[in-house]
This record gives sequence, structure tokens and C-alpha cells, in this order.
Amino acid sequence: MNTIAERLAKDYPDSNAGTGVVLVPLRTQMIGNYQRSLVVLLVAVGFILLIACANVANLMMARTAARDREIAIRRAMGAGQWRLIRQMLTESVLLSTSGGLMGLLLATWGVQLLLGLMPKDIPRLEGVSVDRWALLFTFVISIATGCCLDWRRHGTRGNSVE
Repeated sequence: MNTIAERLAKDYPDSNAGTGVVLVPLRTQMIGNYQRSLVVLLVAVGFILLIACANVANLMMARTAARDREIAIRRAMGAGQWRLIRQMLTESVLLSTSGGLMGLLLATWGVQLLLGLMPKDIPRLEGVSVDRWALLFTFVISIATGCCLDWRRHGTRGNSVE
């Protein structure tokens, strides 16, 4: 690139005299010196999501253990295993979807709050928002969490109703 700049300076001395070329990697151009901060933020958000999912799973397991008597009564009244599984699955997915919607609401508010607190020299800061990919990711994770919660409940307690 410096060779090209020197040739341009020779061919067009009036407009290109004393100019050079500085190459900047695309990553540096896109995120500047904030790569480490962004990675730390990504890891922190991932751990918060993991902790929240584990807490909800534990709450659902405790709730199911407390409902053993109700499940036994439903089974005694003729409810089949698939009907009970559908009921538990519906409850789990409804709970996880509600949590996902609350998370999206908090994410939207959090993004607005962080944008107000961030330095203005961060590249592409104006493009930060909760977009359709975040919505899709939240939807998929919410449904998967609800299904996994239900599977985990039935996998560990299954038919052990007395």
C-alpha cells in the first residue's frame, strides 16, 4: 500500500504529496479498543442466563416435589401419564416464556440505560439495540428451557408417585 501511495505521489504531486496509507484491521475498526470489555460483558450475561435457568429449574423441581400428592390424586382419578406430562409441559413452557418476555423487557431497558452511560467514542454504538435475532434467541431459549425443565422433572421423578 505504501508503494501505491508513493506512485500516486509521483504521478499526482499536487494532490498526493506527503500522503501515506495506514491499514487498520477490520476488528479494530469495528469495535475499537473495547474488545476485552465486550468479551467480559458477553461472559457475564451468559453466566447470568445460566444462573437464572438453574434457579428456575430448581424452583420447578421443588414445586413438583410439593405436588406429589396432587399428581397422585390426578392419577387415581384416571389421568394418564401423557395427560400429566402435557399439563406439566404446558406449565413449564408458560413459565419459561413469561420469563423470556420479562428478560426482553429488562434487556430493552438495560440497553437504553447502558447507551446513556457509555462513552460516545465507541464505534457503532448507535446501532446497538434488541433486534430480531435477540428476539429469536430468547424465544428458542425460553421454549427449550421449558421443555428441558419438564423433561428433567419427569426424568428424575417419573412414575414414582405413591
